[in-house]
Amino acid sequence: MRRYHRGSLGIAIPTVMRCDVRSLEFDQIRRVLERLTFTPYGAEAARDLVPAPDVEAAQAMQRAVSAARFLIESGLAKRGPAPHDVRAALRQAASPNAALSAPALRHVAENIALARTLHGLAAREPNLVSDATALLAPEPLVATLAKHVSPAGRLVTEADAELARLSEEVAANRAGVETKLRARLASLGTDQPREQTSSIRWIGARGILAVRAEHEPQLKGVRRGSEAGGRIVLFEPGEVAADNNRLDLLELKSEARAHEVLKQLTAKLRPHVPALLAMIESVAWIDLALAAGAMSSTMNATAPKLAPEPRVVLDRAYHPYLLWQLAQGEIARVVPLSIALDAAHPLMIVTGPNTGGKTVMLRTIGLLVAMAHCGLHVPAEGECTIGTFGALVLSVGDRQSLLHQLSTFAAHVEMLKSMLAEADGATLVLLDELGTGTDPDEGAALAMAVLEELERRGTLGVVTTHLPRLKAFAASHPGVVNASMRCDDERLEPAYQLVVGTPGRSLGLLVAERRGMPGDIVTRARTLLREHG
Repeated sequence: MRRYHRGSLGIAIPTVMRCDVRSLEFDQIRRVLERLTFTPYGAEAARDLVPAPDVEAAQAMQRAVSAARFLIESGLAKRGPAPHDVRAALRQAASPNAALSAPALRHVAENIALARTLHGLAAREPNLVSDATALLAPEPLVATLAKHVSPAGRLVTEADAELARLSEEVAANRAGVETKLRARLASLGTDQPREQTSSIRWIGARGILAVRAEHEPQLKGVRRGSEAGGRIVLFEPGEVAADNNRLDLLELKSEARAHEVLKQLTAKLRPHVPALLAMIESVAWIDLALAAGAMSSTMNATAPKLAPEPRVVLDRAYHPYLLWQLAQGEIARVVPLSIALDAAHPLMIVTGPNTGGKTVMLRTIGLLVAMAHCGLHVPAEGECTIGTFGALVLSVGDRQSLLHQLSTFAAHVEMLKSMLAEADGATLVLLDELGTGTDPDEGAALAMAVLEELERRGTLGVVTTHLPRLKAFAASHPGVVNASMRCDDERLEPAYQLVVGTPGRSLGLLVAERRGMPGDIVTRARTLLREHG
């Protein structure tokens, strides 16, 4: 049964490859992509990015990323201002009798304009999106929104005759009230520039005076409040009370008419809500593709070949995060990784010293396979091929579980049980330190039994180990390849280079000798090693 995940718009989509993306450190890729997006839709899609539902979908995204990178490097894809997220407003508009606010309608219009701009990019690069027509809203809707809603997000009163008439009445009555209030200020002797504490104020639709408290006895009307500790009095003179009442009524009528106009506009929008949501989905797709294209350009990545059968071929590939560290000057160099797993040679056993880069190698393989299944480019100097997998299992790091009071080996066994429960010919297994945590002989025996079962099932995988018996196991099984992480014997430093076909050797006694361990102790250790080897 296929598992499902929630897409960026809350739509259930089947995933083709089950994997724990957190163990792959895939969140680093998500965060980079999110920073490179410019819409809330693309940012959400980046945060939720998982392997595509099928190879065709991954290939579609891969083509979109390639098209996006071309547009970016050609200087044709310019970042615009971030649009407002209108999905909640569109869901509200779908309800009968809903009335979106003027700013919300303006935000919808801005999203429509953005989609039209992206349609222009898709016209240049058809691979950017599968259906570019979804980016175009109906012209009558575009014209209606432009006619009734200003760029500032306000209703255009002139677009509705009744609203225009009411607005004119409000303006005329308001002007009349201001004339009377100004006359009253003049009668108080306060209509002077130096009399800055006296002024005309509006409380809702009612015009009032703000005057010094000593002028209050000269006024007749209603006191509406005070300011500045009582030194300023807010007063509604009696001669404007009737005009203010009329203004109140006109404002209510104007607001009611404005609400009715908003309902009418929302009603015209309502039939197009599904198409607008599809438009937003296309915007999210293109935004994510542009972000992935920018990331590809930065890393000088390439589009891997996506094969229908399970296989992994990496030719001088890199871990993305190591490339970023190199660019920041945090590390001096990055060594590329080349590896091939297929039906003829499905399993690889990698040995070598600690800190030799075995764990990084496993994470690199897993991360690049996951990126390819998402339709992303991978950083590599040569051609890479990533096949189709139903599951990717990665187990690295300290497996001891304090929470469940399991020893390192017990936790290791639990992981192996879980892996064997689902491993088949469409599974990629990446296991760190197989068979460790217990007696070396028993651990090696268990590891060989697991490897035999994986070989029988046709599972592809790479395992790392320090157990010498596994080197001999690989040599006696045609489908299992020996490999090692090269080490500089002179400097006793890891070279971080995978050497296929050659098992690794322990450098423990050499390190002990170079570190000043007494010579007779080292000599005796070598003698014992030969006797008991």
